[in-house]
Amino acid sequence: MKSMLSHALTTVALSAGLIAGAHADTTQYVFLAPVGSTTTFSGSLGNTATAAGDFTDTFVTFGAPAASDMSFSATAGSGITFTSITLNYWMDGTALPLSSVSLDGSSIQATALDQISGTYQWVITGTAAVAGASYTGSILENTQISAPVPEPGTWALMLGGLALLGLRRRAGR
Repeated sequence: MKSMLSHALTTVALSAGLIAGAHADTTQYVFLAPVGSTTTFSGSLGNTATAAGDFTDTFVTFGAPAASDMSFSATAGSGITFTSITLNYWMDGTALPLSSVSLDGSSIQATALDQISGTYQWVITGTAAVAGASYTGSILENTQISAPVPEPGTWALMLGGLALLGLRRRAGR
């Protein structure tokens, strides 16, 4: 019994030692709010490393109901080095092309043009030199909204309805 207890305690201690050094991958939901006009939306993001080492952070955002241009920017505090950024569809993880990327280690700027409505995830990777190192950033979405144009059938129904109203009024006299 004593031997089994010592084996169990040894296993728990070794497992805890292996887990303590790992940096947890995180997923954050970034909710975009209107900025000024109704066609521009923005959301803030950031993270603080819990331990030194490599990290992968995922930021999930919900696209506008129309086609839009999306941009991601982040600036590292001391102790963070960015290594990559990708944009994926959230449901199936399909990677999407980025029209421009600027990545210099301490900052990221990325843009994706003409994205359809949907849910997206921005995934960034990097290295934290020390626990407590952090970064901040934002996601910006410019929605391309065009004015609605009535179809010919709509015009015909409206004019027909007005004609019927006119006939009814005339018949009532």
